[in-house]
Amino acid sequence: MLSPDRVLRNLFRSWRSAAWRSSLPTLGVTAGLLTLAIFLSVHHAPYAVASDSGPLATNIVRSALDLNWRQSPSSVLDSPGRNSVTLDPCPPGVIAAEPWYYVYISATGTPEGVKVTGGTCKGDGHAGTLEFTTLNSHPAGYVVSSASGGIQEASIAARFSPTYPTGSSQSGRVVIPPGEYEIFAPISIRASGQTIDFGGSILNCYTPNDACLFLGEHGPSSIFGNITLLSPRGRPMMVAGTKPFIEVNAQQTRIYNVTTRQAPRNASFGTYVQVDDDQAFLLDGLDTTLGGKGVTCNATYCGAYITAPGPFNRWSAVGWLKHLNISLQCAGEGVDWASGNGLRISDSVIQGWSVFGVRVSNRRGGYGGFISENVYYEASPTCTDYSPLGNVGNAGILAVGSHVKLSGLANNGASGVFPNWGAKSGSHQWLYWVVPVHSKFGEGVPLPAGYAQTSGGATIKGTFPRIAGASSYKILKIDWVGGLRPYPEGTGKYLLTTIQQDSCATLTCSFTDGGGELLSYTNKAEDLTSNLYMPRLDFWPGAVVISTGDDRSTATYSSLAPPLQADVLGAGGIVSTIPPGAITGAANVLIETAATPPAAANLEALQTNATSGIPGATTLKAANGLQTPESGHKGRLNFGHRGQAVGFTPLVTLGDSNWGKTWATANHRPDADVNDLDLGYEGNIDTFYSRAQNEIREYVGKFPDRNPQEKLTASAKTFNVPVTINGNLTVNGKCVGCAGDMGSAAIPGAGAPRWTVSLVGQKDAIAATNLCAAAVCKSGQYRVTYYIDSTAACSSPGNAQAALTIGWSDETSAKSIRVPLTGAGISGGNSLGLGGASNFGSGNISLWSAGSAAITYSTAYAACATGAGSYAVRIALEKLQ
Repeated sequence: MLSPDRVLRNLFRSWRSAAWRSSLPTLGVTAGLLTLAIFLSVHHAPYAVASDSGPLATNIVRSALDLNWRQSPSSVLDSPGRNSVTLDPCPPGVIAAEPWYYVYISATGTPEGVKVTGGTCKGDGHAGTLEFTTLNSHPAGYVVSSASGGIQEASIAARFSPTYPTGSSQSGRVVIPPGEYEIFAPISIRASGQTIDFGGSILNCYTPNDACLFLGEHGPSSIFGNITLLSPRGRPMMVAGTKPFIEVNAQQTRIYNVTTRQAPRNASFGTYVQVDDDQAFLLDGLDTTLGGKGVTCNATYCGAYITAPGPFNRWSAVGWLKHLNISLQCAGEGVDWASGNGLRISDSVIQGWSVFGVRVSNRRGGYGGFISENVYYEASPTCTDYSPLGNVGNAGILAVGSHVKLSGLANNGASGVFPNWGAKSGSHQWLYWVVPVHSKFGEGVPLPAGYAQTSGGATIKGTFPRIAGASSYKILKIDWVGGLRPYPEGTGKYLLTTIQQDSCATLTCSFTDGGGELLSYTNKAEDLTSNLYMPRLDFWPGAVVISTGDDRSTATYSSLAPPLQADVLGAGGIVSTIPPGAITGAANVLIETAATPPAAANLEALQTNATSGIPGATTLKAANGLQTPESGHKGRLNFGHRGQAVGFTPLVTLGDSNWGKTWATANHRPDADVNDLDLGYEGNIDTFYSRAQNEIREYVGKFPDRNPQEKLTASAKTFNVPVTINGNLTVNGKCVGCAGDMGSAAIPGAGAPRWTVSLVGQKDAIAATNLCAAAVCKSGQYRVTYYIDSTAACSSPGNAQAALTIGWSDETSAKSIRVPLTGAGISGGNSLGLGGASNFGSGNISLWSAGSAAITYSTAYAACATGAGSYAVRIALEKLQ
């Protein structure tokens, strides 16, 4: 039996010579083709209906080559507008009722792809009509053909519509044989469960206003699902295109190994893959290396290679992306996911961006976050020269209102580039921060913006991204001349200038630094008692940039978990609009980076030893909120129940005297050693102890200088400050030097009260210090006896000397006297020469104290010209009446 379908396939196959397949849209009609023309007649048969778009399954694999049809109808298309043609027969897959079906009209007039809007063709080998609207006129001799090289028709012909109950069109397998296919109109894949194998083929996409491949329905995404594409490869043919190669609006879509081909000069896609509302989307494999800079990125449009535009609750895409090789070659943006739903990227490479590597955003609604697992990120400093924004730097990861989790090694971590607004080298580095200001919420956290290398004298012009919600910007500047990287802490000469928002361009703001004097500025971000501005950052340079999804005050900010969680984080490169009172990021390991200027995000980590040459700190913040009251709760470091009450238990070993033993022990908790420095408890956790090998010292109000106010050794407890005892003092043994009293308070029946000081090894002046507080030394007459001596020799004493001053208040006013000295090496009657071990001076004075102020002592000190002169001073204060 004759099969019209088979006859047509054989006839159409004979037309597909390499010559016409490779020709441009201006292809003409040959004489041979005219002999196959099927002439148009006026046709008023009933229109095709939607059910016609689902022919019965034939259980065969459909090939695009077999369904790449073309005919030369005789109907008149001389005038633009609504037109129709008759096909005889209507080839398989050519169905007038098919939504989003296009044909291509060429050979005469200006070629164009037109959308079929009606007609009677049912793809069944019978004659039928196609109706459409043309933009151009097409005189006689025109050709009507597949607009997709047979791909669209193969997808339609491969599917079927189930019955009992009826369902949407589905299933089928389509093969696109190797070769180049001219795509003059969008291809719509509207078949659930369909698999299309593009292996070896290239789609040359001439679709300026639509995606080259559209998967699913243009309305609800739930109509179609489980569509699979294998190895689609596209070539952009439109100059500075803004539409996707592939757009997805179905469910459970699977796309494998997307690639492109090198485009003609200046031709590009708007994006490779756009995901609209697929909430279970998988992209397994995408390689940009074959296509060069295949995505448009300029001052008016900069696309990402993969995008989910949102908004949430309309296009709420959820995506799993893996095995990506996105090497942008300084061509803009990697992945831009703004659907407000989840994104996961794994086992991939993203490198060489000029704007950002990945941006996840909830600014259009949603709650989703971003998980990055084993992704290699690499920013290139040279790519900042290609940014459509100018010299503003670039970002590795931008999280706008989204939480981020980064899993992987430090060497593969996200990186970004801060711009250098100066020379390539210079003697100075000026560091710049931008403080965003909101008309309602006030100032925000200083954001690192860039730096300038200069040898002095040059005018610096800086450019930074415009923040949509800001009303103005304060520009801060610090001269980095070496050492630790600075940050504008507290109050200092930081303020360079203020920039108003209305002076900015559409996407950027600029300032000029002519080297003028800086003004005083106080960093309000360090004041945890006041609220700050938290801006939304759609773009800002940095390795990882964290901001809220909208402009807000810290008064309304809360987060159940740090917005950034990672295996490894780099201090300095994490930019955050969250003030330091709240945690921006938590990591297993914190390392130091060379970010310039450094950001000051609050990062917590279990292990911080890689932040510098010395071990880093592990911080335990006391309160969660910026202004959360924290009083009376148990500590952040809690060792729990005591266990059995036996002996003693070291809780914190501050210094290990036998580290080798500890390291070799499996659980790192061997028996304590006698020379360890540790803290712990004895018995029933009701007795706290501290212990050291030699000495325990207490300092108050000063740095350790070997002269503590209090110290304990194995043989003595020493107080180098007056001691006040409120209550009885029991002495078991002798009170040496007490002369019948206990030193700091009168002892009943033991004589007059006495207070003493004994200091040795002094190498500096002593500020006014209480000899006896006013609360203890009431009004009365007192005698001060003193002795001061030089305790070390100097090779060149010079003018080295020490002197003692006593201060008090009597009935009229405060008094002080540099006490007279008698002895050896005395000059001026009241100064002791230092540097000679034989020099000493002593004496006593009598004074009347009104009891309104403390009786104090202080010393003056001048060092040796060569060597270190030291002295000792002893003072005894006695109340006479």
